[in-house]
Amino acid sequence: MLASAANDVNLFVVRVDIRRGLGPKPVEGAGPGDARSLQGRAMDRTDERIIEVLREDGRASHRAIADALGLSPRVVSARLDGMVARRELRITAVADLFEAGNDLVLAVGVAVRGRPTLEVAEELARLEEVCALNVVSGEFDLEVLLLSKDHETLRDFVSNRLSSIEGIERLSPALGLELFKFESSWSRF
Repeated sequence: MLASAANDVNLFVVRVDIRRGLGPKPVEGAGPGDARSLQGRAMDRTDERIIEVLREDGRASHRAIADALGLSPRVVSARLDGMVARRELRITAVADLFEAGNDLVLAVGVAVRGRPTLEVAEELARLEEVCALNVVSGEFDLEVLLLSKDHETLRDFVSNRLSSIEGIERLSPALGLELFKFESSWSRF
């Protein structure tokens, strides 16, 4: 369901992750054109402006960023390489799951019995429809997040595929009625 849709490049958003002051020490022997020469310095206003442009358009070329900020493409490239080398910046493509046609979100509590929980979790994790899977404490052993394009597809998956997995004793599905926040712009790296 998601894999074929995710091949369409328009379904991806670019995520820019930032963290400050956690980079390694300067690299000895790095020359002025070498991004490694920027490893020892702190992020400055120019770096922040470059990041602002990337947040607006994560696919912006070095030339487009340079033109927008009055810099040379070489300076933009060196600064981006330096921020990446210092582990202050990471740019990744993230599938926009809702643009891929997944209008329904279902959280399912899963009670496991008669089979090790981790075995059931491993089997569930192999299913394409499972977006997220957690081993949890409390009333349920696992929590599964499913995305689906429509009610019929969701009903078929829960009724036939999910409930037929050995070791699943009980399911407690909760359909998301309104999504208040779904953000993939944070991460630890």
